[in-house]
Amino acid sequence: MTDGRGGEAAPLDWDRVQDHVEAQHPNIAPFLERGFLVGAEANQVTIGYSKADTVARGVIERQDSLQTLAAVCQEVTGRPIRVRVVEASEGQAVGRRRTEVRAAEVQEQKVVLLERTRAHPLVKHALALFGGEVVDVRRAPLHKEVRE
Repeated sequence: MTDGRGGEAAPLDWDRVQDHVEAQHPNIAPFLERGFLVGAEANQVTIGYSKADTVARGVIERQDSLQTLAAVCQEVTGRPIRVRVVEASEGQAVGRRRTEVRAAEVQEQKVVLLERTRAHPLVKHALALFGGEVVDVRRAPLHKEVRE
């Protein structure tokens, strides 16, 4: 893929685009995350939204949001990109939204933490002494040490 000037243009990395939007434009990031990447051609990106996501789609379809997204895409790829927003038709394959991916990652981490906790020798010993079972675990918040 070339950039139109004979140089090599970078392919569109949608995760990187979303990271940039999240860091630089937090006012539209949650609405962008409700959508999914439908397609990315040389000079156009298509973002899809389900019929139920009318509010998110409306925010992203605003001219200022489209310009912001186009600028971020250009920053990532090094070439001008046009952003198009569509409503996903029924039966159209819907890509995984970033929010769904994050939720799956959190769930996976929780399962791993639960398994590691159950396998810990002290936990096993406590359960052997007192009975019961471990059904849920949570990470303790990190506290900063306070110096007086």
